[in-house]
Amino acid sequence: RVGWLALVLALIGVAFTVPDFATAGAGDLIGVLFCFANALTAAIYFLLSKRTFSGVQDMLRAVAFMMLGTLLILLLLVPIRGIQFPQNTGTWASLLALSIVCTAMPVFFTNVGIQKIGASQASLISTFEPVMSIVVAMILLGEVILPIQWLGAAFIIGSVMILQIKPQRKRKMAVAGEAT
Repeated sequence: RVGWLALVLALIGVAFTVPDFATAGAGDLIGVLFCFANALTAAIYFLLSKRTFSGVQDMLRAVAFMMLGTLLILLLLVPIRGIQFPQNTGTWASLLALSIVCTAMPVFFTNVGIQKIGASQASLISTFEPVMSIVVAMILLGEVILPIQWLGAAFIIGSVMILQIKPQRKRKMAVAGEAT
């Protein structure tokens, strides 16, 4: 019941954090459909990741192989799209930071998190992303955040907090099971 309540709160929160669609140009149907497609893809990834990586001891190596697979797919596009290399070291440094901090580390920690707390909890906790997005948009882009969006953020934060009630029982049971 706690998990379902958290899910409902998270979904309401995500719905409230989207832009004001009553305003002209605030959003379009194709963008909304892409968001739902992204959510579906993420859910499938979380479930497959839980099953695929269960029992894997060296998560770092597993994620490295995932990144290698992505690189190989991208290399197939080189004959079609061509390739351009950055001309200065600043751009190379930015690309290196993006590849490590914004790609490799999130994939690694997401997969470790999925293995530790399960796909369903990890996916609910990932709903915290819209909250971070509106905060970053406000700070860096000067976006005005509507009260309904703050309410949505509160729902999401509440859903993650409620979700933390459930693992306490599982952790106590797991510790008791390990002690025997």
